[in-house]
Amino acid sequence: MNKKKSLVIVVAALLVFAVLTACGNSGKDETAKPSKNATELVIGTMNSVEEYAEVTLFKVTTTDKVTASLGDDIHYNNDNPGEVYVDMIFDIKNISTTAIESNNFMSAKAVGVDGTEYVAGLYAIETNNSTYVSQYENLTPLTNYRFHCAFSVPETETALNITVNVNEKVYTYNYTVGNVERKATVLNTGDILTVEDFAVLTFKGIEYTDDLLPSNTSGSYRHYEVDSKDNTYLVVKYDIENLQSSAKDADSFVGVKASYMGKYTYTGFVVVEDDDQRGFSSYEQISPLAKRSCYCLIEVPKTVSENEVELDISFDSKDYTFKG
Repeated sequence: MNKKKSLVIVVAALLVFAVLTACGNSGKDETAKPSKNATELVIGTMNSVEEYAEVTLFKVTTTDKVTASLGDDIHYNNDNPGEVYVDMIFDIKNISTTAIESNNFMSAKAVGVDGTEYVAGLYAIETNNSTYVSQYENLTPLTNYRFHCAFSVPETETALNITVNVNEKVYTYNYTVGNVERKATVLNTGDILTVEDFAVLTFKGIEYTDDLLPSNTSGSYRHYEVDSKDNTYLVVKYDIENLQSSAKDADSFVGVKASYMGKYTYTGFVVVEDDDQRGFSSYEQISPLAKRSCYCLIEVPKTVSENEVELDISFDSKDYTFKG
């Protein structure tokens, strides 16, 4: 072959290779890339991304819906058949000088045992005193938020290697699907928790009843009776003393979720016993320095209630557990 033609062919081949390489690297990578300089996330440990954010991993859990700490009125269901959410929950603070859209705050991906890759599809923050979960919110400077980053994965997935990118700072976390991984304090009946300028919580335990009656049942009274004969109320009892300078909604102090057999989860609503002890009120406010008896009513099937319940209790952005 002519040497000149050979040279042309070699140069052409090199040009094609260069173009293909450039095309393969083009575009913005929306997910995090593993790095030998990555930092391993530890639950409860704050990580600072210079001039951008402070990030603390609070909890990682597997769930069929992403909910706020104190309620699930506004939540995100996983509607993909046979799939669940792996929800990474962070406490974050924007320490930059500008607002950051929640959907652009971080990117994340996870790799399963067989190498299957999953990209986080839900980024949201808790709003309305941690009762709602909302996407596409602005994170204002010097403000704290509870942040959710969720992956949809098959129920059959067993473990994930997760990589998180926060403004080009890369973090990793290994997670066993189905676990609830967090730092939680065991709560016992009679325990008293005091948070300065917030509230005093006195935990009074649990009971099951088909009909919650007030303390004073002489004469007329108002009560809560379960609608279905196949269900019962799990009643979580506690007192709240409001230490804040203004009245606050009774359901803004404590969040409760009940789990049975590690897979059935239920939430409820909060009522407050009236001052005359002849009934209960929902949507009640607790005045400053006032102390009120509160009841979280969680309707569950009677067949489920025969098993041990594990309560996930949130108070002042901290997690507590109770088994009974």
